[in-house]
Amino acid sequence: MATSAPLLLIPTASEREHLKHVAGRLPDGAALCGLGPVAAAARTAGLLASIRPPRVVLVGIAGTFDEDAFPMESAISFGRTAMDSGVPGLPAWPGDGATPAIDGPLDLADGVDGALLLTVHRPSDGRDEVNARQARYPDAVGEDMEAWAVAFACAMADVPLQVARGASNVVGDRDRSNWRIVEALAAAWALVKPRWDADS
Repeated sequence: MATSAPLLLIPTASEREHLKHVAGRLPDGAALCGLGPVAAAARTAGLLASIRPPRVVLVGIAGTFDEDAFPMESAISFGRTAMDSGVPGLPAWPGDGATPAIDGPLDLADGVDGALLLTVHRPSDGRDEVNARQARYPDAVGEDMEAWAVAFACAMADVPLQVARGASNVVGDRDRSNWRIVEALAAAWALVKPRWDADS
């Protein structure tokens, strides 16, 4: 059944609860996409097939590679997302005539030009891993675990996707006592709310 309302996706139940706190009330139909790229791609594909929304908005937290460009407790609507698959040179999807090939970074709707969000299977742990990922993706300013997977599902369905992520932590810092989750989500929600209200 098609809907005229955008679809709001949130990665985890914890992020959803924090967003409820900062937003007061989440829009009807807000859904979890799941933690990590596998869950996010599968869940998004299923929702797109059943709901057929005109556009999708993904809101959550991210780590920041660059505190000047993406300070803690700020948010960015990213212009592109890439997947750190560790298998360069092989397309994620070769294309089949009905859908185009998908290889490398994917463009996002309503985003900041050049702002790249790197999706990973596991968050960076320590400086060595951060340095290795930055060497492969020097333009990345943020790290998450779902954006590219959601973007892949949206690209396959030809549905535009906006990704707003708040910087909750510095990439590589796994000490959650240093994280600013509520503040990061508040910033991300403030970024998407005006357009959401206009479209809903």
